[in-house]
Amino acid sequence: MTKLIRLSNIVFLDIEASGLGEGCYPIEVGLVHASTLIGWSALIRPAVVWRDGGVWDDGAEDLHGIGQSQLDAEGWDVMDVARALNEALGGKAVFSDAPEFDRHWLDMLFEETVIEPAFHLRSVTTLIKGGPALVAVDAPIPAAAAEPSPPSRHRAKDDAMALALAFWKTLVVPESLILFKPPQD
Repeated sequence: MTKLIRLSNIVFLDIEASGLGEGCYPIEVGLVHASTLIGWSALIRPAVVWRDGGVWDDGAEDLHGIGQSQLDAEGWDVMDVARALNEALGGKAVFSDAPEFDRHWLDMLFEETVIEPAFHLRSVTTLIKGGPALVAVDAPIPAAAAEPSPPSRHRAKDDAMALALAFWKTLVVPESLILFKPPQD
């Protein structure tokens, strides 16, 4: 028998990077909670070793629109990002659409700190294919799940939101559970 995952424990995560090749590094992390569709993101100020020996792909920058000077000015320290991720994701069921890449970026990030990750990354494919059979609905459903508007792409929080909205499309949710329904005309 498959163990149900509580809706309130499901979080979607995405990471943007300086590129996808050898020597690239994480530059932004974003997450969205399935039960609330509330998200968080942080730019990551590159660790010295990443900046000195890493690769910056101008094509990747064209996609996500994040420049090196923006990371220097607005990015969080690697240690602070690791702590924030552990605080937000500890004990949660964390899903990604590209776990092989995102796990690599998370490993890089946590290796730069003395902190161990307090969560494990899973493939969103498992969750979406299992749909309602895997999820215990233990929280009110956000109205935005019923009528999603597509977010912009190639920013970490927006991509995590796209995963959350794709997840909601796989669930058949009783209308009585939807919170803050829009008024009927």
